[in-house]
Amino acid sequence: DDAGLEYGDYYDWHADHGKVADALGEDRVLWLHYEQLQDDTAAAARRVFSFLYPTEPRPSSAKIDAAVRFAAFGPTAARGDDALRKGVVGDHAIYLSKEHWDA
Repeated sequence: DDAGLEYGDYYDWHADHGKVADALGEDRVLWLHYEQLQDDTAAAARRVFSFLYPTEPRPSSAKIDAAVRFAAFGPTAARGDDALRKGVVGDHAIYLSKEHWDA
């Protein structure tokens, strides 16, 4: 049932959500665009951290770098030692053996 989902015009969606964001206030809404994640993932991670933990000291560059590496969707992501699937075509073979298919 998709009755509760909001579909429709791109601009209407953003205008409506912008109104809600304005009503809630800057301290309760974080607008983060996909392009920002791609362009500067570390800066986006710092923004998310600052939003979620506004009273905490800023994390070190090493911690941000570690978080960014963990969440990276690069070509080495599906190497088999990661618990997260990264959407790489054919990586199912890492997780499902012939025995799985034959079961």
